Amino acid sequence: EAAGVPEAAVAAARAALEVARQQQQRRKEAEAKLLEALSGPAVLVDVEAAKQALQIARTCEVARAVIDNARQKLVTITSEQTLAQTADDDASPPPSSKRQRVDISLDSDSDDEDSSQGSRDDKRADGAEGEAHESLGICKRVLAELRAKIEAEPLLASLERRESWASRCTEIEGRGIPETVIGVLGGTGVGKSSLLNALIGEASALPTSCSRACTAASVELRFNTALGEVGGTAAAGRLVAVYQARVEFMALADWLRQLKLLVQDVCSHKGTLAESCPRADRNEAGHTAWVTLELVYGKGRLEKFAADADEDAVYDELAAEPRVRQLLTPSDGAANHVLHLQKGEVEAGSAGGGGGGADR
Repeated sequence: EAAGVPEAAVAAARAALEVARQQQQRRKEAEAKLLEALSGPAVLVDVEAAKQALQIARTCEVARAVIDNARQKLVTITSEQTLAQTADDDASPPPSSKRQRVDISLDSDSDDEDSSQGSRDDKRADGAEGEAHESLGICKRVLAELRAKIEAEPLLASLERRESWASRCTEIEGRGIPETVIGVLGGTGVGKSSLLNALIGEASALPTSCSRACTAASVELRFNTALGEVGGTAAAGRLVAVYQARVEFMALADWLRQLKLLVQDVCSHKGTLAESCPRADRNEAGHTAWVTLELVYGKGRLEKFAADADEDAVYDELAAEPRVRQLLTPSDGAANHVLHLQKGEVEAGSAGGGGGGADR
């Protein structure tokens, strides 16, 4: 200003200085919170809160040396807490010195004993699930009451902060019991579907074949919760499907892009179709692509092409297949064609259902 710099330039410099000051203040606060989160005895440190403080410190661009030291200290704290927990578990007394005697026999009564044991296991599982839902309900009631108090007390904090707190309560309320997802992965035709059928006690919940791959799509299996509905006049005598399936087909455009890659895999480097299905031990990608195309277009479809058929000609003919195009084109204008299937009926809450459900 004393040198006669234009007022606009001076104002811009002041704004830049203010921004820098605010950034330095946030960086200072983030560093202080990070150090506070990691202070105290290791066994009393809240590891999750410390991780969150570390993430905030990174966002605020706290000095790299401070971040590295905090990360190393957090690793040490986590290790010490794990060791302490292990020591506590080892020091805890055994549940009981009285052990239940289990007699195993191979006579005709063994099936009844297995059934009785399975019934006890089911009751324990149902009890654990009931306790989880009961605890979830208590947590949601507490959150609802907390949100109501936040919204009703204007002197608690600024309006912006109270709205943020209330929004956070609503977000947490919407969460349910976490689901456990177990992925079953493996090569083509190695028996993934057979394993899942055995685990759920069904012979053909998923298609299987000893000679080739059958599923050719990602499948999600889950328990059919409608079978467990009990109580109330609405559920009394109501029939529900034992098995329900929701089959979602990929969009036509997505399939055509994948088809292009599959055709490339079954063609030679010269751009012509292979004479037969490549051997898996010599060309795994080509073998998988050939099997996949036969699953979609029918066994022997590729062998109907002329010898040394051009790659582009193979793609054009398969892409124009009317049956596939119709299947992948929804009639209601939706993004994907979806089929809903049901099989078998039992009364809700009865023990007659296997409880299958699948999403494809």
